[in-house]
Amino acid sequence: MTTTLGAKQSYAGVPTLELVNERIHLTIAPGVGGRVISLVDRATGREWLVQGDVPPSSRDWALPGAIFGPSEAAGWDECLPTVAAVVDPLGDGRSPLRDHGDVWGRPTAAQSGPDSIIVALDGVTWPYRFTRNLHLEQDTVVVRYTLTNSGPRALPFLWSMHALFDLEAGCSISVDGIHEVRLMYAAGMDLGPVGAMVGWPRARQGDGSEFDLAAVPGEEARTAVKLQAALPSTVVASGIGRTSIETPDGSSLTITWDPSVAKAAAMWLDHGGWPADAGRRQVSIGPTTSPHDDLASASAAGQALMVESGSPRSWEVRMALRPATTMREPAAGS
Repeated sequence: MTTTLGAKQSYAGVPTLELVNERIHLTIAPGVGGRVISLVDRATGREWLVQGDVPPSSRDWALPGAIFGPSEAAGWDECLPTVAAVVDPLGDGRSPLRDHGDVWGRPTAAQSGPDSIIVALDGVTWPYRFTRNLHLEQDTVVVRYTLTNSGPRALPFLWSMHALFDLEAGCSISVDGIHEVRLMYAAGMDLGPVGAMVGWPRARQGDGSEFDLAAVPGEEARTAVKLQAALPSTVVASGIGRTSIETPDGSSLTITWDPSVAKAAAMWLDHGGWPADAGRRQVSIGPTTSPHDDLASASAAGQALMVESGSPRSWEVRMALRPATTMREPAAGS
């Protein structure tokens, strides 16, 4: 295993850190929230993450009112302590919690060791420190998260893993144990009003036709849908939450986590539907602590997690890459 520090010119010159082993080449940009900007399976050459660039001034992403829009939608970030922008639920007259939370796009303190990269960021609105420790175990990315409350009272939070995967037509996705999902947004299809429960993976549209949400079409489909699903009690009791992606050549990516912490799954399935006529292709399926988009709604439903003063909360996510049917020798520079 090797860890190197360098500049990735294709990412607007923002300095990067890299983790590399025989199977995985992972690249992080600490200056913009510790975003994972590249996740390459060295056995196949597949780049799993949607690619993008920082703005001319990366400080733009750190602004209190920054919006996570089309230009920002790339790579792998974390949403905390909210996903959607919301008025501060603590009611102290502070600034609203911004879109996609405090963490993305802001400079982090970074450390690299012989087999790990650790990035840490202090809360902007609230007194906390969020730490993400990434290391590689053969074909698996292991992520250890820690949230420490440095203030005098307990803080509520909502966390969602926000990795945007670049998937071609013919890929398929799955979420263990899920048979229905809550609709948060839809474009290019009629699945009912926001908040409606729809079937998974086959959802019925208003005209009676069915749409297979688990099958990835091309961007010419011009559809986009955002979904949330609480994990059933059987999955929570099993101790393993799981989502997965399978590609047409048989390679796969599987995300597993502790469902006693992240009791829901979030799905963003954009096949050319957002922004309209842009032809973008991005899929996110991963763990979240609540089937709600904003912290106030999660708190009102009793589904916000709490971190007590002086008592850190930690949790782990594992992302395993499995080889395709036909593999090649890893490229020397990949």
